[in-house]
Parts: sequence; C-alpha cells; structure tokens
Amino acid sequence: MCWTRSLEMGTVFVYSSASGSWTHGTSVNWNALGNMEPENLSDIGWWPSHAYGCLYWGAGVSNKLIKLDINSMEFTIVNLPGDYKEYNMMRGIFSS
Repeated sequence: MCWTRSLEMGTVFVYSSASGSWTHGTSVNWNALGNMEPENLSDIGWWPSHAYGCLYWGAGVSNKLIKLDINSMEFTIVNLPGDYKEYNMMRGIFSS
C-alpha cells in the first residue's frame, strides 16, 4: 500500500504482487471527513500504525486519527481523548 495526500484529498494505492501492478485503492476528500483543518494536513504522518485490520495516521496537531479500514477501503476520523498526549501509546487502540 502507498499513501499520498494533498490539501484537497488523500489517496491509497494498492500493489498486487500477483499482477505486478498498482491499482487505485480509495480516495477521500478531507471535507467529507469533517472537522479536518487544512493547515494541519501537512503534519499528517507518512507511516501509519496498524491495528484491528485498519491503518491509522496521526492527523497533524489535532487530537484525531485518520482511519482506513483495509477490508472496506473506507476512511473515517477517530477522535482521541483530550489528554491523549500525556500517554505513551499505540495509535490503533481507540477503535476496533
């Protein structure tokens, strides 16, 4: 999987070792996710965490995660607890 993003949207591409080619996995417009601040998008991490069949990216300086369900290829936003920065944790533990 490869993740790329712009100020308008995020896109996932999937590589198939069987066919030897990349295909478009899914895209999402940031406005569709709601509550995403465009100025925070440049801080979204490139390397996701994985848990429960989902990939999670930190959404910049906000207390949100961008979640990609690998089975449905759907993006959603996960709100973290307000005090999450006080803890050393794995990202995917707040959603299943």
